[in-house]
Amino acid sequence: MASAAMTFIERLGGAVLCWADFHIVPSQGHELHTFLSTCPVPHPSPGSRRQPGLHKMLKRRLWALNVEVSLFPPTLLYPGAMSPVNTKTNRADCLTLAKLAEQAERWDDVIKQLKSTISYSDARLNMEERNLLSIAFKHVTGTLRTSWRTVDGIEKQETASGRATLHEQALIRRQREKIELELADACRDLLGLLDQHLVPAAEAGEERVFYLKMHGDYYRYLAEFARRQEREHAAQLALEAYKASYKHAFGTLPSWHPTRLGVALNFSVYFHDVRRSPERACHLAKHAFDEAVGAMHATPEHTFRDSLMILHLLRDDIILWSAEMLQDEGLREEATEKR
Repeated sequence: MASAAMTFIERLGGAVLCWADFHIVPSQGHELHTFLSTCPVPHPSPGSRRQPGLHKMLKRRLWALNVEVSLFPPTLLYPGAMSPVNTKTNRADCLTLAKLAEQAERWDDVIKQLKSTISYSDARLNMEERNLLSIAFKHVTGTLRTSWRTVDGIEKQETASGRATLHEQALIRRQREKIELELADACRDLLGLLDQHLVPAAEAGEERVFYLKMHGDYYRYLAEFARRQEREHAAQLALEAYKASYKHAFGTLPSWHPTRLGVALNFSVYFHDVRRSPERACHLAKHAFDEAVGAMHATPEHTFRDSLMILHLLRDDIILWSAEMLQDEGLREEATEKR
């Protein structure tokens, strides 16, 4: 199909037809070769930038072969004006622009370029592109999550103190709901990419674990601010994604692998923050920590620093959550004694 399409372009008498002009879906029993080998294509007039009539002729002949054609605004260009679409070049350009946008902290632009890359690459991103996608969405949602926590805290404080008027409380609530909508849109944007493109196309191993972990992360973010049934639904979807990611990581990646450790770290945070279970969070984090420490001698040099950083985060969380459990236990004992 691709080679036939290139022949199709080359036979336009030296002209180049922008591939965006046509979206061609061959029907059963028909090939573009048939048209290419049997239908001569006239040369467009020299000096003319556009030939709408030529487009109509091509469209009619494709229809004659029972080929569906969706025609976008036609643009007929001549040699030197534009090269045929080269997906490799375009993909490289997208990566360059995404990295430039990252340095400028234009996260929406990073996401836009990587969405284009997904369309060029049949939903297969390399490691550098995956990391850029993760960083961009993390910055977008991280800013919104921080804003939401701030406004939510102010709303609770003002409501409890009674200092704010009803009108002021309504303004604060409206601002919180606005942030919630923006955050939900950002989360669902990534979840849509994961569901429709990235997870189905992912290979077994690190790539699949990475995307399933992201799946869990962004449903966890939705669960942080959702209300009642929506919160429970998002929490359940996050749990299922984390379970799938952790199980796949356990079967395909070594215990010291930074992606496997990242799943354990975020899964334990889920149990602590969403399920309000520091015991389960501590158990999962400590198990991952102990296994990785026991195998650190086998960690390759290029991943050692990343693995060590996540181990430090796991250790800090274990210490913090253990202290919480001791404090809760002390409070329960005091309550029992007062009875």
